[in-house]
Amino acid sequence: MRLNSSRSPAGPVANKDDQCYVEQKNGSVVRQLVGYDRFEGERAYRQLAELYRAVRLYVNFLQPSMKLRTKTRTGSRVRRTYGPAQTPFQRVLASWPAVCSMLLANVD
Repeated sequence: MRLNSSRSPAGPVANKDDQCYVEQKNGSVVRQLVGYDRFEGERAYRQLAELYRAVRLYVNFLQPSMKLRTKTRTGSRVRRTYGPAQTPFQRVLASWPAVCSMLLANVD
C-alpha cells in the first residue's frame, strides 16, 4: 500500500525552517491578533492581506513603543535605558524636519 504525501517537499527557494525569520516583526503584532493557526488557500491569503494593511496603519501611526537607548552591564546585572514612547511615524517626523515641512506644505 502506497501513501501519497499531502505536502510537497521544500524546493530551493523555500526552507521549512525559515518562517521564524520572515515573521520576526509580524510575530509581535499580527500573531497576537490572528493566533498561531496555519492558514492556507487564496481566501485566507486575501483576508490576512487585508488585516496586514489595517494593522500596519495602526502600528505605524497609533501604537507607541519605546526604543532602547543604552544598555550597560555591571557584573551580572544589565541596566537598560529607554527613550520616550513614540510611534514610528513620530520618529520619522522628528528625524527629518525638512521632509516634515515639505509634506505639511503639500497637504494644504
